[in-house]
Amino acid sequence: MIRDNLEEMRDSTESVESHEMQSSPNPSPHSIPQLPNPIIQRPVPSVSQTVPQLMDERDDISVDNLYLLENEYNYSYSDTEAEDVPSDEEQFDLKSNLASLIVEEGCSVEFTRKLLVILRKAGHEELPRTRETLIGTPREKIRTRVVSPGEYYHFGLENTLCKFNENSFLANIDIVLLNIGIDGVPLKGHQDAWPILASFCGHSSISPFLIGIYTGPHKPKCCDAYLKDFVDELNHLKSQGGVYVTTKKILKPLKINVFICDAPGRAFITNVKGHAGKLGCPKCEQVGTKVGTKLVYSNLCGQPRTNDSFRQRSDPGHHVSLNPMGLEKCLDINMVTQFVIDPMHACDLGVTKRILETITTNGLAWFKSLPEEKQMMSTYYQSLCAFM
Repeated sequence: MIRDNLEEMRDSTESVESHEMQSSPNPSPHSIPQLPNPIIQRPVPSVSQTVPQLMDERDDISVDNLYLLENEYNYSYSDTEAEDVPSDEEQFDLKSNLASLIVEEGCSVEFTRKLLVILRKAGHEELPRTRETLIGTPREKIRTRVVSPGEYYHFGLENTLCKFNENSFLANIDIVLLNIGIDGVPLKGHQDAWPILASFCGHSSISPFLIGIYTGPHKPKCCDAYLKDFVDELNHLKSQGGVYVTTKKILKPLKINVFICDAPGRAFITNVKGHAGKLGCPKCEQVGTKVGTKLVYSNLCGQPRTNDSFRQRSDPGHHVSLNPMGLEKCLDINMVTQFVIDPMHACDLGVTKRILETITTNGLAWFKSLPEEKQMMSTYYQSLCAFM
């Protein structure tokens, strides 16, 4: 019955259209939409022409989807058909932007594969099928070096600097001045990571980059094995006369500004006694004394340490080994002045922590804090965590 009604509607519409054509033999040029070149101009079919034709081609037409079918057909002749075909550059932009998004959001391999399948079915055949191809995962096998009790991989300082664009700031600076950061980071699954990071001195807007990284169940047992690749590269760059930077491989002088570590990390990479030891002061040869259960240093400064006195072991009790190890094998590094003092272990976890403990535990005869006051102090210091 629906088919008969549509046939009658088609016949009546065709008779009306034929009458209009006879009454106006010269149709107005505005009756056909003017499409921009180079798209071929063609008239937009009327609903009376399209619906019966599609109904003949699709026998499963129903009243419920008739309206959807009509809109689908009209949309196929909409202005979107007159848009230019995306250029290769625009397609490449889609690929690069998608790759950046996948990396930034940490999308899994399986999720990325499913997403690429959907996009390729939608017409983006230029996109690859796998996550590895999309983000450019290196095909060569990564070879790590055993550093007990874990393993180490060296990305390379010069290798990273050579990946900078030829128009980057590295092409215009006189010297490559770097800050080196070394510290331990706990990971999930009872694993530790010890990365070697570098940042450009005076260019805080540029994120630090990896030179090498160690992973294992504990920190490296030997600083000499851990730092071997890094020290070897620094010595190589010294003999080379500098470091090559940017894709143009421009030779620039290289200088390490400072090493940024916490107190335990500094003691480890310099192979000396910890900051809580009697001979643990990294700047002078003062000997600490025990007062009760506390290790106390005198107000008077001891003999200042120098790079020469450090390397000659003038204070042997300060060193773990009497032989040069780790960074000490790089002669351009000053083993005293190029290592900054960590304020967290020197003050915050020492003096400041003990003062707060004394106050909150009523250790001062002239000062007693109420439970409400302790809670207020605790809340205040916890609110500062977001800014640390």
